[in-house]
Amino acid sequence: MVVLWQIVVSCVSEEGDPELSKDYILLRRMIDNVDNFLEVTALGEDLAMDIIK
Repeated sequence: MVVLWQIVVSCVSEEGDPELSKDYILLRRMIDNVDNFLEVTALGEDLAMDIIK
């Protein structure tokens, strides 16, 4: 039996703000494979409101 663990972590990466991005920077140092990262961009106000409704 093989058990695979997957963890989803959310953090912010803000260019020009190393203090705000420190968690992201740490994760990138720990995890070499860029394929393990997925950038989620802003939804936009209309889509965000539709999701909330």
